[in-house]
Amino acid sequence: MTLGVRHTGIVVQDIEKSIFFWTNVLNFKIVSDNLESGNFIEHLLGIPNIKVRTVKMVAADESMIELLWFPEVQDTESWSGSFTSTGLTHVALNVKNIADVIEKSSKLKYKIINNAKKSEENNVTVAFIVGPEKLLIELVQEEDETN
Repeated sequence: MTLGVRHTGIVVQDIEKSIFFWTNVLNFKIVSDNLESGNFIEHLLGIPNIKVRTVKMVAADESMIELLWFPEVQDTESWSGSFTSTGLTHVALNVKNIADVIEKSSKLKYKIINNAKKSEENNVTVAFIVGPEKLLIELVQEEDETN
């Protein structure tokens, strides 16, 4: 029986840029920042002599994102950033004020895929932005009956 999603791991090439985005644009809080190496991580990943910096951060509801940066690996093949790619295509985040997040993202030159739009049911407002490493991020603002 699955109890829930523990976290979502995202491998990045520019860890500092990604930390800035998740903490300053999306207001996540860092809960741990570690450089991991040794027997356990080598066994877990199946890669000998590997080092990885893991930065775990949480949103207000305690949902967790984990950024992973491999300082000794130079991966030049990035994910294409397409909705139709196989595998992880996007991360959907509940936000309090979608307009504020879009404004911050725009000022920092992150691509805004679409303007915020209410769903046909009028219960959420949704927009997509492109964050660091071409990660598609779906912003969802739930609407209450007074909006």
